[in-house]
Amino acid sequence: MSIVETCCFYFSTRLGSIVVGVFNLLQIIIWSVVVSIFWNNATILSDYIDELLLSEEVYSEELLMSIQKNQHYLLGSLIGFLVVFAFTCAAMIFGVYKFKTCMVYPFMVADFVYITSLLIVYVVILVMRKKECGLGFLILYSVLGEFIFLYLYYTWICVVGYCQIMHELRKRMKTLNKIDEGNTNFTISYKEFLN
Repeated sequence: MSIVETCCFYFSTRLGSIVVGVFNLLQIIIWSVVVSIFWNNATILSDYIDELLLSEEVYSEELLMSIQKNQHYLLGSLIGFLVVFAFTCAAMIFGVYKFKTCMVYPFMVADFVYITSLLIVYVVILVMRKKECGLGFLILYSVLGEFIFLYLYYTWICVVGYCQIMHELRKRMKTLNKIDEGNTNFTISYKEFLN
């Protein structure tokens, strides 16, 4: 049985998966612009890390120093991941359109890694900035972040639900074909079965 049968309580999981793929492609474009700005202006990231190192309470000075020292390696790795993620998004959109779930599985893995990485970075930033924000803003940022990450994980679950529905449909198609083996005129496609 599928976890999710509709996306956003109205759309089919197929349409929802296509919308999720387009939405993730837009996120990739935005992140690519941000990363390219940091790549071209390396002093922005270095100055920000210097500011964090000079603050009163630093939790992971070694981590900040290694990021500052290897920032082009880190940004290059991020660009590489964004390129791979863009290809998995495009493959997922095409796979959903053509009913090929094998093209959706790489997206599911890449999207889960992407959302979990964003969550880890968000929590680290909240912990590092807790003295500057104050308790009220920290609660506000954590609640806003929870809703954003809840939505991102929900969109991931919609894609997982699409794969589960397609798996169930394939099982039903196999049983229908076994029941009517004697009838040679019995042919049905996935699109006809869905309607």
